[in-house]
Amino acid sequence: MQGLVCIGKYSQEDIETYKKICSNVIFLDMNIDPIHECCILLDFKNAVKDAVSYLSQKHTSIAYLGGKEIIHDKLYHDQRKEYFEHYCKKYNIDYSISEETFSIESGFNMTYELIKNKKLPSAIFAASDPIAIGAMRALKQYDIKIPEDISIIGFDNIETTNYTDPPLTTVFAPTFDMGFMAARQLFDAFKHNENISPIKILLPCFLIERNSCI
Repeated sequence: MQGLVCIGKYSQEDIETYKKICSNVIFLDMNIDPIHECCILLDFKNAVKDAVSYLSQKHTSIAYLGGKEIIHDKLYHDQRKEYFEHYCKKYNIDYSISEETFSIESGFNMTYELIKNKKLPSAIFAASDPIAIGAMRALKQYDIKIPEDISIIGFDNIETTNYTDPPLTTVFAPTFDMGFMAARQLFDAFKHNENISPIKILLPCFLIERNSCI
């Protein structure tokens, strides 16, 4: 096998297994620190900074709705949550954090808990669009208007976000470009008959403003 592109999260044992299979391995959407493999990631730091900064113009309380990823019984560290906490503190924003899975159902459940416990903030930052869509469904069920009563931002920019009610403000994640970059790295390695060097590549994300925020 000349090249291997691994998408998602893997344990160190998995990484070692893949390296035995192939000398040219690239990991997409997995932060490897310290850098000892080639990995291509999204720039979560500036993506979250842009989202929190955008919300901070009108809001002083934000809830983070995220998901947990478990790799061989170990919790994978999600940088989005880390940066969310950092920038909320920087902008003096009251915040809360809820985590389940990256699903519509979890988005609904986490938002329902906020409503039930009377802890609903004036804005929500969801770590994925499915979570945001679930949150919107819960808000609508309890007659909480978006964006009049609460603003919400998602993450990914899946096609469905154009057709939610209202259309969802979200962070565009260039997943296609991640794959293209991996293919180019492999092509260059094959062309020059070289192995891929350990390197971390960050791709920028962009806030897409629609109608779910004021």
